[in-house]
Amino acid sequence: MSEETPVKTVLDIVKNSHDWISNIGVSEIYRDPSHIGEERKSVVVKCIIQNPNATITDEEAGKIQETIIGNL
Repeated sequence: MSEETPVKTVLDIVKNSHDWISNIGVSEIYRDPSHIGEERKSVVVKCIIQNPNATITDEEAGKIQETIIGNL
């Protein structure tokens, strides 16, 4: 992503992707012009995907992950 994109924007997008997402944080911010380009950064986001009422399936978790990626 562009270096100009605030990390808070990324965290907000992840948070708003689904009601089951919580405990969102940044694990790492990676900058390396030779690998990802000038004025670019990679943000590693961690979160918990948890249904408060039942155990979620791998399929449900996968769909939520796909939603997050699509929203980014």
